[in-house]
Amino acid sequence: MTDPSQNPEPSDQDAAGSTPAPQSAHGSHARAWRMAGVLSALLIFSWAAYVGLTPNPKGAGNPGTSITADHDPPLPAIADEQSLTLVAPGRLIDASIMADFEQSSGLKVRLVTYPDEDSFRGDAIAQTRTADVVLTSGPNIRLLADAGRLQIMPLHRIDAAASLDPAMVTRVSAYDPDRFHALPYAWLTIGIGYDRSALTERLGANADLSTWGLIFDPTSAARLASCGLQSIDAPTAAFPAALAYLSRSPAASGVADIEAAASLWDGVKGFFNKFDSRDIARNLANGEVCAAIAPSADIYQARGDARSRGVGSDIEFVIPREGAMLRVYFLAIAAQRERVDAAAQLVSYLLKPDVAAAMTNRKWIANAVTRSRNFLRPEVQDDVFIYPDAAVMARLTLEPAAPGNDSGLRSRLWRMINAPPPKR
Repeated sequence: MTDPSQNPEPSDQDAAGSTPAPQSAHGSHARAWRMAGVLSALLIFSWAAYVGLTPNPKGAGNPGTSITADHDPPLPAIADEQSLTLVAPGRLIDASIMADFEQSSGLKVRLVTYPDEDSFRGDAIAQTRTADVVLTSGPNIRLLADAGRLQIMPLHRIDAAASLDPAMVTRVSAYDPDRFHALPYAWLTIGIGYDRSALTERLGANADLSTWGLIFDPTSAARLASCGLQSIDAPTAAFPAALAYLSRSPAASGVADIEAAASLWDGVKGFFNKFDSRDIARNLANGEVCAAIAPSADIYQARGDARSRGVGSDIEFVIPREGAMLRVYFLAIAAQRERVDAAAQLVSYLLKPDVAAAMTNRKWIANAVTRSRNFLRPEVQDDVFIYPDAAVMARLTLEPAAPGNDSGLRSRLWRMINAPPPKR
């Protein structure tokens, strides 16, 4: 196509002659080509402007995202380029762990915490709209990845990824089958925490304290009601506990399994003081309850708090012999955020051996960084309920990677179980 700039139109003076010279066929064709060139240039310019001004569909050109809803609201503007938002469970991360990162990177970390995985799941998509880095459980990672809300993890910027426990990486692959979106960071178990002296006083010195029967045997539960029982308020944790006691897989999802677990809960719910995930550690440390179904981290926190106050508490945690659920937490970078490099810096920092060990020493939660063992306190590293040996690990079942068809049934039954009794 001829460039119009190389064939300028006649000037006003040229065009103003009294009698135009006759045009040859060649001249007519030349003007036609010049006009076509001008129109083509205008069309190209208009199309470029349209493309530049029209927002890309979600996920276009980004392998870590996918199109989800047709009318998603736009992402919030980044108010401070020198800050990052980390969304994490409150029991796992606290602001003190971020101090060195903030000092070395010059970035501020805004920590947004949530009480339990079920509460996060109900608002997971909204949470990732304002987050740069997300720390959450395996099933939530699977949900977010399937919804296109996670970036492809930039492993070339995260050196510590190569030092993750290979056995754990393999075991948890169902949560991120392609291993593109998340890195395992930590894990804990859902078991029983109790005050040994309070239990032996009510059940006898020879009572078996290593069984879910402490909670689900009506005779035992009735005796412990006088010193207080509490459970985590989460069907994803409460039903696996009941299923394990019934000698079924904690991950079982059949209707008959869920109804059997609900029936078991229905028989003992009246002995429970509380169904609440937020204050188990405080209530156990204060002696307001003597036994609880809870994440291991909450029980170790209760023990530490009680001992720091010198109350002589005899709080212990146990993984019942019938089996229990293993919960694994992952680090991921939220999709469609503009600061992937800075987010990768934060992920790298959290996976540094000494930083991961500091979290474990403080929170009594195992981490997935192999070289962190060199920095762990002996009483943490040698605790088989934090770092299970092969025999204990064999009793643990991973949370299902994705909610099954039973999830709605479990939620409805759990609301009936933990509903407060009607006023008389």
